[in-house]
Amino acid sequence: MTGHNKHITTPAWVGRWARWLELHAIALTPEHFHLDDGGRAAFIVAVPLLLIIATGKSQFGWAIFAAFWTCLADTGGPEKTRRALLCSFVALGSVAALVGSHIAGLGTFAGLSAGPALVVLTALLPLRWPAATLVATLLGVVAVVAAGFPAWAFHVRHLHYRAFARGSRRSLGE
Repeated sequence: MTGHNKHITTPAWVGRWARWLELHAIALTPEHFHLDDGGRAAFIVAVPLLLIIATGKSQFGWAIFAAFWTCLADTGGPEKTRRALLCSFVALGSVAALVGSHIAGLGTFAGLSAGPALVVLTALLPLRWPAATLVATLLGVVAVVAAGFPAWAFHVRHLHYRAFARGSRRSLGE
């Protein structure tokens, strides 16, 4: 069975098209780089990380996740829409972290089912609010990651919720 693809040739246009897609998948131009935004994101992620290292409490890693994802959820645009989207992400992301870790803590089958079920629920958000496509995608990420951190005890689930809420609110400057 070795060498069975030896005589199959790829048309030249496929190679050119693949190369074009590779070069143009993400068009980064100097005006897309904002030192202020990058510095803010680095600071927001670094401070909780240093606190985790200093205290040894790794469960506060949710604050880092939340801060990073909240920076990603900031799509810009009109201030009113931007604030509404970010506040929605903070609130719904905190709930997704709580629910995802709670459901995953119920057992293996529940944990394996939690991620996809929560992703489907978060994917419905843009049907009601078309501007929330990126927020919905990031909420799906939060739900899947939360399902990967099952919490059997209530205080652990509540810690995920509080750490996510505080981390994402800090990245908003609140």
